[in-house]
Amino acid sequence: MKVTPLEIKQKIFSGSRKGYDKEEVSGFLLVIADEFEKLIDQSKEAQIRVSYLEKEIAKLKEVENSLFKTLQTAEETSSNMVEQARKNAEIKVKDAQLKAEVILNDARTQAKAIVQKSQLRARNILSETIDELRIKEKDYHLLETYRENLLMSVRGFISDTLEKIERLDTKDTQDYFAEKIYQVRELIAEKEESITNFQEGESDTGFNTVEDNADSNGTAN
Repeated sequence: MKVTPLEIKQKIFSGSRKGYDKEEVSGFLLVIADEFEKLIDQSKEAQIRVSYLEKEIAKLKEVENSLFKTLQTAEETSSNMVEQARKNAEIKVKDAQLKAEVILNDARTQAKAIVQKSQLRARNILSETIDELRIKEKDYHLLETYRENLLMSVRGFISDTLEKIERLDTKDTQDYFAEKIYQVRELIAEKEESITNFQEGESDTGFNTVEDNADSNGTAN
């Protein structure tokens, strides 16, 4: 049964011979009514506070839901960004690998071409050097032949001259001999000059003379 403070204040009890003191009961009822009224006021205030708190809680729940959705969206966005960054990194790595392979292949091709060109040039130089050495070898043999022939000619001339000197009469021997000696000296000087020029020519061509070869062979032995 619901009782209000006003009903408590206006409550009238039936009388009896051995009943309570009316004034005491009335005073007590007034005290109870006041306390009950205070409790009702406190209850109303508490209900207002509860309503306010419920509204704040609802707002906080909305904020929480909004934050949760924002966080979830941020996580999804972050995951998407990480995945996209990973894909971009993989693409860049593949591009870098392809470029590196292209550069490496170009470098290998250029190096191969340079090596082949160097080898071909070396072969040409070697072939030209061999041909030049063969030509110089032929020239050397020709010069050796010319030198031998020249020496043989000088020896023959000296031998013939000496034979003619021996056949001369005693009377004309001194004059004839002096003249021939002069001619022989002139001829020897001329031949020595030719031999000297020949040897200098050999030195210019880079070949040794027969005597030089003999000396070098003797030194080697």
